[in-house]
Amino acid sequence: MKIIKAVIVMAVVFGLAACAKEKKEGSIKDLSAVETIPYELGSYEIDIPTQWEKDENFFFMETTPVDRFAMLQIATELLDELEVNETVMKEFVEGFVTVMDKHKVTELKSKQFHGIKVMYASIDGVIEGQKVKVGIYLFQDKDPKQSNILALYQGRNTKYDYIKDVDLILNNMREK
Repeated sequence: MKIIKAVIVMAVVFGLAACAKEKKEGSIKDLSAVETIPYELGSYEIDIPTQWEKDENFFFMETTPVDRFAMLQIATELLDELEVNETVMKEFVEGFVTVMDKHKVTELKSKQFHGIKVMYASIDGVIEGQKVKVGIYLFQDKDPKQSNILALYQGRNTKYDYIKDVDLILNNMREK
């Protein structure tokens, strides 16, 4: 079985100033009333508020000033297995963290939404000397050899703690 590798291209400038993050739990749900851009993700759809800048499969929630960084990535990955499970997720994370100088997987578990099994991983890492948090969902597409990836990256100086909202982002996805 080959290791699933995630190819991630990141050009990120992190500031060094520390600032306290505000909790923004519920923010994704609250923003769903704003005019949205539907984004198709396999057989599912996620609504991204229009004030988020869209760049291919990346949505930037905070980009200025330069000491803040938060990004949502949506992608697909081919699988060697016919089921997204803990082994597949561990292999995916192993490939994913190769872009990090240091990393620690803080959570790895199975979840359900709308009856679909979803694997979730939370990672604290360091990229180019700067701390970053990443929340990743990996779940099966209707094509049995393909998975969908929803990854939320957050630098240490974001105004809001978007990682707290990662479940709300997933719950905002619904069958088309």
